[in-house]
Order: sequence, then C-alpha cells, then structure tokens
Amino acid sequence: MNLEPSTAYQISVVTRLGTGDDASRSVPSEITGTTTTIPPGNIEVLNVEVDSITILWGETDDNSANGYIILLTPPDGGSYPQYLTLGTSRFTFPSLTAGKEYSITVQIAGLNEGRTISEQTKPTPPGAITVTAATPTTITFSWEAATGEFDTYRIFYGVEGMQTEFDGFTENDVTTYTLVNLIPNTFYNLEVAAKSGDQDSDRSSVLGQTAVIPLAEIAVTSVSTSSISIMWGGTDSSSGASGYLVSITPSIYGPLFVALDTIDYTFNNLDSGTLYDIMVNVLGTSTSGTYQQRTEPKPPLEVTAGDVTETTVSMEVTMAAIGNFDRYEFFYGRDSDESTYAGMIPSASPSLEFSIDGLDPDYEYFIKVKTAAGSGDDLMYSVPFELTVSTLPLDPARIVVLAVTTTTIDIVWGPSSIGDGYFVIAATANENPQYATTLLGSSPKHKFIDLTPGTQYSVTVQVTGTDISNLITQTTRPEAPGTIAVQNDQTTTTSISVVWSPPVGDFNNYEVSYTDAVSMETVYQTVAKDINTLIIDGLDHSTPYTITVVSKIGSGDDEVKSEPTSVEASTAAIQPGEIIIQDVTTTTISVLWGAPALPTVGYLVSHDPADTPIFVTVTEYIFYDLVPGREYTLTVVPTSDSALATQIVQRTKPIAPGDIQVDVDGIEPTKIPISWEAATGDFDGYEISFIAPDGTETVADLVAAEQLDYTLVGLEPGILYTIQVSTRVDGVTSEVSETQASTAPLEPIEIVVISYNTTSISITWGSSVDPTAENYIIIATSTGTDTQVWTQSVDDPTLYTFQGLLPGRMYTITIQVTAASGNLQENQITQSTVPLPPANIIFISSTSTSITIAWDPPSAGDYEKFQIYSAETDEEMLTLAGTVDMGTAVFTLERLMEATMYQIQVFTVVGSGSDEVRSAARSTQQQTKATILRVLTTTINFIYVKWTAPSISFDTYTLTYDPSDGLPASPIQDIPPLQSTQSISSLTPGQEYSLVLSVVGMTTSELDSLKTRTNPLPPGAVTIDDFGANFIEISWAAPIGESIYDHFEITYVPDDRTDSQPVLLHAVLPRMLRIDGLNPSTQYTITVVTVSGAAKSLSGKSVQQLTAPGTEGAITVKEVTHDTIVLSWVRVTGAGSYTIAYADELHTSYITGFELENLVPGRQYMISITSSTGTVTSITQATIPYTPVNVQVQLVTSRSTVVTWDKVTQGEFDSYEVTYYPTNGLTESPSYITPKDNSQILLDGLLPETEYTIFVSSVTGSGNYRVSSDKVMVIATTEPPAAAEINVDQVEDTSIDISWGASTDQLAVFYEVTASSELGQIIQQQNINFGDPTEYQFTGLAPGETYTISVTVMGTDESDTVIQRTRPSKPGAIILNKVTQSILSFYWVPAAGNFDFYEVRYNMAGGDIIVAGTQTPDEDTIFTLYELFPVTDYTITIVTVIGSGDDKMMSQPRSTTQRTATQTIMVTERGQSSLDVSWIPQGGSFVNYEFTYTPSDGNLQSPVTVAKSSDPGVTLDDLTPGTQYMLTVSTVEVDGSRDDVGQTTAVLAPFPVSNIEVTLITSSGATLTFTTPVVGTFDTFHITIELQASGAGVGNTDDIIIVMPSDACPVVQLMGLEPDTDYLVTIVTRTGTTDSVPGTYAFRTAPADEGDIIVMEVTMTTISIHWMEVTSDFNQYTIAMSGDDNKNMYDVVSRSGSREKMYDSLTPGSLYTIVLTTIGGNDPVTSYEQIRTIPSPPGEVTVISVTDVTVVLSWISASGNFDEYEVCYNPVPSDATQSPIQVSKATPTIMLDDLYPETVYTVSIAAAKGVANINKQLSEKQTVVITTGQSTKPPMPGDITIDARTATMFTISWIPPSSNNFLQYEVIYTPTIGFPESPIILAQSATTLSLNYLIPGTDYDVSIVTIAGTGENVRRSDPSEKTISTRQTLK
Repeated sequence: MNLEPSTAYQISVVTRLGTGDDASRSVPSEITGTTTTIPPGNIEVLNVEVDSITILWGETDDNSANGYIILLTPPDGGSYPQYLTLGTSRFTFPSLTAGKEYSITVQIAGLNEGRTISEQTKPTPPGAITVTAATPTTITFSWEAATGEFDTYRIFYGVEGMQTEFDGFTENDVTTYTLVNLIPNTFYNLEVAAKSGDQDSDRSSVLGQTAVIPLAEIAVTSVSTSSISIMWGGTDSSSGASGYLVSITPSIYGPLFVALDTIDYTFNNLDSGTLYDIMVNVLGTSTSGTYQQRTEPKPPLEVTAGDVTETTVSMEVTMAAIGNFDRYEFFYGRDSDESTYAGMIPSASPSLEFSIDGLDPDYEYFIKVKTAAGSGDDLMYSVPFELTVSTLPLDPARIVVLAVTTTTIDIVWGPSSIGDGYFVIAATANENPQYATTLLGSSPKHKFIDLTPGTQYSVTVQVTGTDISNLITQTTRPEAPGTIAVQNDQTTTTSISVVWSPPVGDFNNYEVSYTDAVSMETVYQTVAKDINTLIIDGLDHSTPYTITVVSKIGSGDDEVKSEPTSVEASTAAIQPGEIIIQDVTTTTISVLWGAPALPTVGYLVSHDPADTPIFVTVTEYIFYDLVPGREYTLTVVPTSDSALATQIVQRTKPIAPGDIQVDVDGIEPTKIPISWEAATGDFDGYEISFIAPDGTETVADLVAAEQLDYTLVGLEPGILYTIQVSTRVDGVTSEVSETQASTAPLEPIEIVVISYNTTSISITWGSSVDPTAENYIIIATSTGTDTQVWTQSVDDPTLYTFQGLLPGRMYTITIQVTAASGNLQENQITQSTVPLPPANIIFISSTSTSITIAWDPPSAGDYEKFQIYSAETDEEMLTLAGTVDMGTAVFTLERLMEATMYQIQVFTVVGSGSDEVRSAARSTQQQTKATILRVLTTTINFIYVKWTAPSISFDTYTLTYDPSDGLPASPIQDIPPLQSTQSISSLTPGQEYSLVLSVVGMTTSELDSLKTRTNPLPPGAVTIDDFGANFIEISWAAPIGESIYDHFEITYVPDDRTDSQPVLLHAVLPRMLRIDGLNPSTQYTITVVTVSGAAKSLSGKSVQQLTAPGTEGAITVKEVTHDTIVLSWVRVTGAGSYTIAYADELHTSYITGFELENLVPGRQYMISITSSTGTVTSITQATIPYTPVNVQVQLVTSRSTVVTWDKVTQGEFDSYEVTYYPTNGLTESPSYITPKDNSQILLDGLLPETEYTIFVSSVTGSGNYRVSSDKVMVIATTEPPAAAEINVDQVEDTSIDISWGASTDQLAVFYEVTASSELGQIIQQQNINFGDPTEYQFTGLAPGETYTISVTVMGTDESDTVIQRTRPSKPGAIILNKVTQSILSFYWVPAAGNFDFYEVRYNMAGGDIIVAGTQTPDEDTIFTLYELFPVTDYTITIVTVIGSGDDKMMSQPRSTTQRTATQTIMVTERGQSSLDVSWIPQGGSFVNYEFTYTPSDGNLQSPVTVAKSSDPGVTLDDLTPGTQYMLTVSTVEVDGSRDDVGQTTAVLAPFPVSNIEVTLITSSGATLTFTTPVVGTFDTFHITIELQASGAGVGNTDDIIIVMPSDACPVVQLMGLEPDTDYLVTIVTRTGTTDSVPGTYAFRTAPADEGDIIVMEVTMTTISIHWMEVTSDFNQYTIAMSGDDNKNMYDVVSRSGSREKMYDSLTPGSLYTIVLTTIGGNDPVTSYEQIRTIPSPPGEVTVISVTDVTVVLSWISASGNFDEYEVCYNPVPSDATQSPIQVSKATPTIMLDDLYPETVYTVSIAAAKGVANINKQLSEKQTVVITTGQSTKPPMPGDITIDARTATMFTISWIPPSSNNFLQYEVIYTPTIGFPESPIILAQSATTLSLNYLIPGTDYDVSIVTIAGTGENVRRSDPSEKTISTRQTLK
C-alpha cells in the first residue's frame, strides 16, 4: 500500500457478513496513524504502473546542496539526467516499457552524493482469454500474448463466486493451459496474469464451464498415491437400469455393485504410480464406460542440498521414493508457487545426484523434487519434496554467464558498494566491441546481442572509479546443423545411415546421439567437422530411434553446443532366412534370424569349427565358450527344409590388452609415450587411439602384436587426452584399455608443429610473458631462397600455417618476439614437409620366394631414401621389408610364401629417427610363383634338392650354387631332363648358398631360385663353472674346424618338464653364460647349439647339473620384463601366507610365487618376503630398462670409430654399455660403460681392415644385480692402415709386437723399424724388405720401461712413431703364513724391474674382485686379509702396476687359492660397545681357556681366563665403536703352555655422522660441512650423492660415491652436479666392511642460465668444465683461460660442437679465470668462472711427544703454491669450536694442549690457498690418530654435604675419592662480597670441616681439591664445589 510520507491517516476496521450487495457490515472501529518522514537521501517507490514509476525521496538539509539530479538507466521515455530544484521530493518517470527493470538514481547537486535503487514496471496483462475445450473434469483455454517484457504467465482459477487460487504457470512463449480434476457441469473463473521479476500484471479473466458427464462416461475427481475417486453419468430406473457395477484392474477384489442413486466411488488401497483400467457397467442395459488413470507416485523421502555456488545448486536424493515411478524430476523457482523444470534422473540411475545451474546469485530458490510415472495422458506427479536453498553472492564484478544463444550472451556480476558504476564490454579479435555503462546500484545484469555464432568473446566488467574488474571468455553457440536426411537405401536391420547439412560459421565437430524409443537409452558419438554423414550401427532391429545432431565448439568446461537438429528413423525388420549378429564378446556370439515363409518346427544351429548342431524353437541363439579372436561360420538350418540353411561369418572379439602406463618423464607438448601389458589369445596387433577433450576420436596407428609401447605424436600442448589401446584381428577390435594423460604445456616461445603435408606446415607456440612484447615475427627458411616471413600482434592467436612450401624440404622455423626496443626473444625448430611418393611402381620379376619391383622417383621435391613395406593381402598390418638410398630404385622382397598375393607399398622418406617423415604410399599387389625348386635336406657340408619338371621342351638342367661371401662355385651342368634331384657336397658348414635352377635348350631360362644354408658345426665341450640354488654358470668351447656361425642357442630344461627356455647369446668371447631364475634342488640339462642364420648345428653339446638346495624363504627371480618381476621362493615350514614388500607396497600371497606389476622400467627394487611365521628374506632386482634406438656408426678410421645413439628418455637406468668384437669372433674387446647423459662413444685401438660387431644397451645395477636392455647391433668395418701407420699388436714384459700399413710408393726400398729408450738410445733396429710381411717383434726389452717405436719407409717420406711401455714383470710366488676362520696372511717374492706399486686383490669363487690394497716396492711384501667367511675358497691375486690413467699398465697376474679355516669362534654384537664371544668347546685335559682381544692400535688388553664348560664364552664391554679387535682363544695346559683354538677379527659399528650442513650451493656444486665433530674411530667416510629429480639435463646424472679417509674436520666439495635438481646425501662411517647407521641430508642445486660454466672436476693439475647451451643465434663459442701462474689458453668451439673442456698440466694451488663468449650473434652471451686447482699436500706427519693433555706434531712441508696450513683435531673441548687452526707455512709444527687424558684424537693437516668462501682450496689431508696418556691429576673429592649451619658458621662433609693416590685436601671458601679466605690444608683422612666467624646472610663458594706431589711437581685434582648461605641474624 503506497501511502504519502509524513501524512496522518484514519483507519477503519469492520466485520462483514455475506457477499456483494447482500453483504452486511458492523459498526467500524477507527484509529489514526501518521506515516514517517523519509530520511534525507533515501528513495521510496510510491507507485508502479505499466508505463510509469513514481518515486519519493528524503529532502536534504545540507546548505551546500543546490538541487537534485534524476537519472534513469536505461533512459527510456525521456531525457536524462533531469535537474530539479530544492524543495522537490517527488518524480514520475513516464513512457516506460512494461515489465522492464530500471535503475533509478537521485543525486544531490553540489554534494556529489546520491542513492540508486532498482524497480520494475508492471507487465502488460495478457489479451483476451478463450475457452478452447472442456470435458467434465477439464477446461482448456488460450489467451492473446502480453506485450512488453515479462518472464512467465501465472494461472488462477476458482468456482464462480469464490476467490480464485494460483494453479500454475507457463513460460512466456506458451499461451495455452489446461485445468484438470474439476467438478463436472460447473462454472469457473479463469484468470491469467503476466509476471516480470516480482511484479504481476493485472489479470485477464473469462468464465468457463465443465461439461456434463454422459451416461456411464467416467470422470476422475481426485487421485492420491493409494486411491482414485470417480464420477460417472447416471440414469434412473426408467431406462431399465437397476444399478451400477464398478471395477478396477489390476485389483485384489472383483467388481462392486453401486446403487442407482449413487454416481461416485472411491477405489482405495491401490499401489502408487500404477496405471489402472476402470470400468462402469449400467446394470440392466448394454451401456458401459471405461477410463485409464494412474495413481500418484510417492515423493522422495529425503532430498539433501549439496554444494552451492553463486549460480549452481547440487542435491542428492538421499532417501529414495517407495513404490512405482519412472524418474525424479527437478523444478526450481524464486517463488514458492512457481517452478521451472530443470531436468530428470531415471529411477534406476546408480547416482541420484543432480545439479541446477544458470541461477541468479544471492537469491533464495524454492526447489521441488517430484517423482513422475507414465507419460502423455497418463503422466502423474507426486507431491513435491521441497527445500529452500540460497545461492551465494558474487564478489564485486565477478561475472557469471546466465544464458547463451547463437547471437546473445546474458551475464550477471557481483554488485559493488564502491565506485561510480559499471562498464561492461564484449570483445573479439575480428569485431568491434560491444559495451554498456550502468550506474552503481542498478541491476548487475546485461545481455550482449547481435553476436557472431560460434565465436569466443572476452567479457569484462569494470567498476568505474576503482581498480575492481573481472574478465571471462564465453563462446556463443554455433549454428545448428541443417536438416537430417535418412538414407533409406543404406538402412539395415542393425544400422541407420544419416546425412545432414553442415552449419555455417565456426565449430569444432559434431555430437550425434540416438535414442531408442523403447528403452529411452541415449548413446553419444563425436564426429569430425569435415564429416556430415554417419552410419549408426549396433542397433536393435525393427526399432524406432530419435537421431539428434548438434555442432560443438570448445572443449571441457568451455564446450558449447548448438541447438539440436533431430529426425526419427527405424531400423529394418529381419527378412525370412536372414541372419544378423546381435552381440559379440570375447567368448560369445548372439544371433537373430528371420523365420522362413513356410512353417517349421524348429532350427538346428551350429558353428564351425568344433560344434554339434543344437535344436531350438526360437529365432535367436547365443553361442557360448568360443575362443577369443577366432573366426566362426554360424549356420541356421530350418528343420522343415535343409535347403533353406543360411550362414554368416563372424569373429569373436579378441582379448583386450592390460593396463596402459604413461611414461610421465617422456611427455612433451605434442607427445605422450605409453606402454601396455600384452594381451593374450588370437589377434593381429594393437590399435592405438586417442580422444580429445571435445570428444573427437583419432586412430593413431596399428602396431604389431610384439610391440608393447608407442608414442602418440601430433597432439596439442597442455591438453588432457583419453588414450585407448585395443587388440584387433581382421577388422574386429576388442574392448579398449583406457587411461588419461595430459601433454605438457608450452613454455614461452616454445614451438610445436601441429600438422604438416607436402606443401604446408602449421605451428603453434607459447605466448610471450614479456609485458613489453608487441609482435611475433614468424619465419620459415630452407636452402636457397625459399623463405617466408609473417608478422602478427601478440594479441592474436599463437597459430600460423606456412603455405606453398616444397615437398620433402627441411625448414627452419623461427619465432621472434619484438617490441619497440627490438628483438626480445627468439626460438627455432626444424621440420620437413612430407615428400611426394614415388611416381609409380613397376613389377620386374618374381620367384616362389621373392618379388622384385622398381619405381620411378617422385616428380618433384626433396627425398633421401625409400622404404618398402609388405604383407600378405589378407593381413591388415604391413611390415618394413627394407630401406634403400635415394640413388636406388629397385628392391627384391625375399623369404616370401609361394603362390601368395602380397600388397607392397613404397614410401619416400626424409630425415631419420624422431625426425623421419614419410610420403603417402605408392602401392601394388603382386603374387609369388609356385615353388619348383625345394631343399630336401642339409648337413654340415651337403645339400640335397628336388624340383618339379616344367611343361616346356628343353635339353638339360643347370644348377648353380654360389656362397654368399665367396667366389661363385662351378655350376652343375648337363643334368638330364628326366632327373629331378641333385646332391651338392664338399660345402662349408654354416655357409649360405644361392641356388638357381635353369633349363637349357635353344636358350637358357631360369626356372626357380632359392637360398639355403648348410648346418654349422656344433660347439665344443660345455663346462659347469659355478652353480647355486637358483643359477648355473657355464662356458663352452668354439666349434672344432672351419665353420660359419652367428650365435649360440642355449636351452635349459629341468628334469620334471619337457619344454625348454631358449637363450640367445651372440658369438662374443668369452663363451660363457649365467642362467638365473632356476629352481633349487633341481636337475637341469643344458644344451648349447651353434646357429648360422636360420640353420642350427645338427647336434648340440649338453651337460647336466643339480642346483644347490635353497634355504627356507630363499627367493628366485623367474622372469623380468620392463614392468614386471616374477618371483618364486622356497616354502617356509609352517607358513600359511607370505607378505611381499616393495616400493611402499604390501601384498599377500598364499602360494610360493608372486608377480610384481606396474613397475618402472630400469628401476632397482628392494624386495622382501616375510612369512607368517616371521622368516624374512630379501633380494635386489631391477626391471629391464628401455633399449637405445637409432644406433649408428660414424667417423670410421683404421683404428677407431664413433658410435652414436638416441638417448633413452623413458624409465630409469644407470648407464649405457657398449661392447664390440671382431665379427670373426677370434678376439675379445672390452665393454665400455658410458654415463646416461652421453649418446656417443669413441672406440679406438681397433684393428685395421676388420669388421666389428658392436652392441649398445642400457644398463641398471652392477654385478649380480646388473640388468641390461636388449642389445642393439651395428656393424663397422675399419679402414685400411695408411702407409707405415703402426699398430701395436701385443705387449709383454720383455717384448712388443707391431704391424704397419704397407706402402704403395714406387720409390719405396725397404722398411726400417727402430726401438729407442726414453733417453733416445737405439735399443733395436731392423730392416724389412719391401714386399715381406709388415710385422715385427722387439724382444729382450726391460719390464716396465717406455720405448719409442718408429717405422720409416726408406726412399719415401712415409713414417710413423708410437710410444709404448712394456708390461711390468709379475710378482713371484705367493706364500701363505697364517690361515684362520676369517684371516689370510701371506707374502710374496718381489717382482723385478720397474713398477710403481703392487695391487692386491681377492675374490670368492664366482664373486666380484675386490681390491684389498696397494704396497710400494720398498715396503715388505706381506699382506693380511681380514673379515673373511669361514671354510670359503679365496683367490688371491697380485699384480704390479706402473703409470696411471690411460698410461696405466698392469703385469700378468700372480694368483693362488686358499680356503679359510673352519669356524670355531662366534661373535655377536650387543649394543654399541659390547661383544658376546663364544667358541666351540675343546676336548682334552687342559686347565682353562685364555681369551685375548687386541684393538687395531696394538694396545694388548689383559687376558681373560675362562673356565672349561660346554658353552664357553665371554662378554666384552666398554669397547670402542669403529675399532677392529683381534680375538684369540687358547687352551692353557697344566704346564702353562698354550694351544691356539682359533683367531678372528670383529668390528663394532662406528659412530654415525650426527650433523651435516650443505653450504655454498651453486648450479653444479655444493659443500658438505660437518657442523659437529665426528666422534669415535673409523677408517673412511662413504658418501653417496643421489639424484632425486632431473633438472636441466646436464652434469652428472649418476649417483656420486665418495670414499674419504677419516678426517678430523671433513669438508666435501661436490662438483659436476645437475642444475636445479634435488639431491639426497647419505653418509656412513666405515671400519673394514662395517658401516655405521647412515645419515641423510637433502639439498637442491641452483638453476643455471644459458652459457653458465659448470665445473665438473678439479684436481691438482686439471680442471674439467661443461657449459650450458646457448640457444640464441650465434656461430661459435670462444673459451679463454688465464691463470695467476701466467698460463693462458684460447679455444674456439662451433655451436654444435662438444660443450666440454679439460685443462691439464696446470699448477697446484693456482687460480684460473675461464671466460666463455658467443661470437656471431646479435646478442652475445658472456660468462666466467674462477677456479683454483688443489694445492699439493703436506708430507708425512711425525708425532714428537704425547702427554695426558698435550700432543706435539711436525710434518714434511708441502711443495708449490699455498698460503698456510690448516690443522684440526677431534674431539674438541666442550667449550671450543671445530674451527681449524692456521699454522704458518714456515713452521710445519704444532702443539695441541688442553686435551683429555686417555682419549683417541684424530688430527688432520692440509695445505691451504686462497680466500675463505671465495676461492679457497685445501689440499689432500694428512691424518694421524693419537691416544693421549693416562691422567696425572690426583683423584677428585666427592659431593659436599651441609651438616650444620648458623648465621656465622657451617659444618660440611664430603665423600672421599675412590683412591688414596693423593697427600692432602685443600679447602677454599670465598664470600660473594669480598676476597677468598686463606686455603685450609687437611690430612688425607679428613672428611669433615667446620668454618666459623662467617658473615651472616652471605653466600660462600666452597671448593675442595686433592693435592699430590710437592714443590714444582705439585698437582691438584679437579675441584668439588658447592655454594652455601649463612643464616640471617634477628634484629
């Protein structure tokens, strides 16, 4: 009610009785009220009409105001702003639009103040209402549409004369409505109002009447969930009627009689949501009526609101409805009586969650959830379950899209409380922007119109006057597809073919859906935009479908669909005798068939292969238990007439592959590498496909069944793809295995190729992040003048296509980012266009096993080679038959099947490896001939053939047989025409021969040809070298005699099996193999055969071996793949289950076997198995790493070759292994291990003119834990040596054998060979005649000496010189002098000649060789090995060594084997400092045992006497961790003599490292500082630096292992690390082979910039560096090095050259500056690094003196460049730090004092040079371990106790020391204020003292020490101290 403000009103209230004119009223009750005043500035709405709004506002009382400004938005019906004078407080806005919302603002002029409100005009009422139909219970009416703006129509009705009530609403485009459940023959008032926002229009009305019910016609008057009430048209008895019979079905009771005077009835106890048939019969007449009515379904019991946002509400039916219903339907509205349909969920849906979106922010919504049953006329809803939910408010300016059409976008945004108003804009790159402004307080909504369909717009809302804004992107709907046409001629019983008109405008693809009219199921399918026809198959026969097509644009959350276009179509009916496939699985085929025209009793159904016919009487059948992937012929035979039998061929689906794994580390912006688990069963290969976010599915490839990995390419950056792999056989695909993975996003300016063809390349790139960037310049260049340049704004899409390019041409594509200041950034890639295919294919000839073709080269463009693929015509997948270079245009396909048609494809190719680009295929089909010539049998030197005579006339046959690697053999001629067999003898074993059979007549014609091979000779004897519980090691001899062979094949078969497991081993020396994964206690027969090509030796050599028994729980690795490890283990007695633990996973097995799955290729796993009884066993096993690819041989010389390969980028591995040997297999060459970041290796020292077989593999682990990938083989043949070029063939201790290249110079006379000493003295000289063998042996040389060898071709200038050292001589005999259970002590006869040191090694049988130590020639030749295993054979080997690095040379080894003694002493560690020692009791009459233990420092401990017993032993306490103890047990005889029982060593684990600080972290290094002293005794630090996650991809990616001697203050400098990478440092201390508990510390290296210098290694005389690649445009690097020792070097390196450099022959301790600069570019890069070499170390340290508290040391001075010495010791005093002590270089001596008595100290001394934390380097340290002497201090008194105390005295007592090694006590007591009293001396026996005459209330510090000695030798103990207070006095 709109009253005037500040106005008094009189209000009357009366009661009323009756209506209209008949109404009577009571006497009124009256009251007076006054409306309030509107506050200043507030706005009130006084009146709202269809075309006007009247407002009032509170007047201002501010004197500064000078009027009012009235604003209207939008400014309809007048000119705004309007200016009004003060005193005006009312305004009417005229001529407004009906139903429209306006923003109204009143501003106070002069104050810049104002207020804004929103208000809507009333909508116009609807036009005239017309009743269009009426039944007894319904009225249908329509009305003329309202004009103006409005949202909905609201419908009201009521019985005439009664108040109307709201019934429902319709959308604003619906103008008809039906009222139901009315009373028959009754008048109703019908009213319609338009509604806009919260405003209702005036109502339009009409009077309507329901119809009279005809006789027996039924009308339903009410319905509930359990009842239906009806009325019917009645009659009286005059019609002969006697009553009514009413019935309902289904029902639990029969028809019911109703009296003639009753015409209504209610059926109760009905089921909810159920359709009922109702009948009324008029008894006595033939009249009846029927009606169908459904009861109401029951509502859901509970619906719960879930997540709520600004525009969405999610909910869930948490308690489902009960009874019959079809679906839940959801409605919402802002009024409780108004609801908009939102959607539905089928009742059977597994998820009952639903979400409503497109709501307005910050509004309360009334949500109704109804159940619905039926459809059309019998649709019934339940009463709603209602809930109220409020959407969240939007943050200021935050935009939400409310609605989108092809040309409009409706938005709403969060209102702001500050600012001036809103500026909204929609913009796109190719159109003028649309914008609008609104005032603050106005409705935060806007609709953009006249937009372009399918176009993405940037929509912005800015709060003007503030910095608040928001931007979103929204795409308009694309245009809908045009009319859909059904292609009836292609429609079948199971498919429908449709075609539609493509829409105009932009879109990505189509979504086609089809809905089965029976089940109402909808299936969706995405179709590419260039396809507008589709055959929808897999449908049900004779079924109608609704087919809908929409166009789509965008993907994911940004996907937008067009309006749908639909068509109705039906599949065809099955015709008589027709069979159709209804469903196919891996093991079943379901068929349907049409019944024949003539009746039949039944059908016989069967399948071929393997089935017995089955009789059925129906026209459908399912064949069960079929084989996956197999083709079947299915037959249906009517029993009435077998001639009507019909058949269909169908293949079952193959079995799907296993899980798909994504190699996350290998993902790139356009590539995703995957692998999958192999499928089983019958199939041809795998189909790989991927689905883009927009639903488009692309089949990427078909690959062979053997291939289990693939890299998807051509993807878009930063996109989530669904990846699918299925098996495929003859066009039938399995179910898919599926996973999802995202491509990597593009980095700024990173370029990727999207697509390319013969003449175009399309690219995209990452947007620049430089805020100053303005343009991109896109350039494509190639050889010649073929260049294209394009410039575009940085605001444009980062996409471009180069057109008009040359086919097969390699292009360099460059992106430059430019600004006003010039070029900002640049990046390049290379990409080839697709070459043209060969012009045509020409058939040349064919045989029974070969087809020869030729082709013409492409008509234009570039290409490098041709690839030929082939397959039998009925196969889907072609395989590579061969590759030829561009100069060859003919190829022969060999080893084909006879009389078989082949499809052949030829491609032109450019590039290689990942850069390879192939043309389209040029194809042909050709057939091989039928075989004429056949091989019947072969032996090692014999071939027997047979042929079929031709049907032509001829005279004789000729048979040729030419070896593949030798001169042609003489043909066998004049073979009679009736002969059809021939034997060929005296052939070479293992040789391949080409046989050609020809007929000779007037001409010679070839009939047929083939290749075959003789059998190679068998190998020599096979020997068992070693075996265990799960392995056997064998070796074998080469074949005896001349034979050609490629490799050996080894089979090993357990006695309890008949199958074998072959292992292929190439013929590389040594001929040996370790077979793992065997079963314990099992007899194996191992057979070795020789293999040459496809031929094997006729017999093999075998050996049998029983594997060792396995202990309970012992694990055997049965099989290893890239991602699986199969285990078995020995059963543990009593165990019912086993827990398998690996890689944070736990699994349980109830059998003794398990397969670890989904592992990382090449990763080492620690696997432990714990039985349910507690037995734990563990192993380490690695999966097989991925194999290197694209292995190539380059830069071949006479002595060397370079091998390159593509790096392995997936999985894990440690390194690459390269092995090689001469192909003739006569000599062995070493294996090379190269780091994982390398992709090439130089093999040198090769023999000239020799073919080498080279293998490259990736390797994980070492020793028995080593696992290798498959080996990739290449062949390299070295060049002949140059004239006089020397090759050192063999070197011994007194001889050198050489050979050299022969001269071809006609002036050559003879060869002069010379050997000279290091002093230049000629030792030997010899002339070799020209033409004699170019080889010579120098003899009688001295061991270990260096000689200069020269060869001169006399008469020419050809010569060569090499320097070669002879081997040192080997040591003399090894003599054992002590053998115990764990100790072997020995010495040897010294070696003669020149060498640097002895190296002592040892190993167990079959175990790794361990270097135990070295000894110089001047040391005693005696050595002891400790901590060995009892009763174990150890091979001890000693060699002499001279030189180092590449110059290192070893003597021939001297070896002996010795077994350790039986174990008699057992040692168990107990705690950190105790050992339990026991030994086997001895027999005899001895008295007792004597046990001694001696630490490694030689300080013999007192012997321990142990009584005789059955379990003798001793416990040792207070031992020193990290110390090795020699333990000896003897028996003591009666006479005091001693007999040894045994001797062994024991080591307690040393103390661990307690704290490490990682400092001075750079991009390639860090310093490890020990922040607290390392306590205890130990030999070495073992430090492992483990790479956690790879960063920049340079530096050392392997684990770094550092072994460092014990050091008092260790500092570790790490170098050569990867930049920006996480590392984990693990440190243990180690004594012997015993480690402490490890400590771990993590750090991350700093990132590196382009051109940064990475320091890889620094020694005393070398510096190795690497530098980061520079990607900008330049020609070469320059590297300059200068040192403070005046050494300078300058190098130039090409841009593509090696970015590594090593400087050698440097000065120790010198500082070097290295500067790197790029040359030849616009923006040169410069970096530098200062590096100091390590100074020379000090010499030997000498201990001058040691006391209980001091140590004096001196050492030999260091040489060279250093500043001072640094000395540190450990442990340090508790109040000291570990900072090193600086000592002058002039005085190499130091005294350490204030030490602890009887303490082990570690002292380390280093030479130092440079400034700390800048360029300081320490030399290698000299470390000594010293134990201080016993303390000389007397014993310390015990604790002091107060016995009595007053204000002036106290009495104390104390505990005497533990020993009386002192003379007297000294007591000192000191007041806190004043001076100490004179000391009191007490006798040794005193234990108490009274102190008198003290100061009251004062603290005294009391100190008691013991005194020993007199005069200058007096010594005092440490004090016992206490503070004591005297009492206060009373005043």
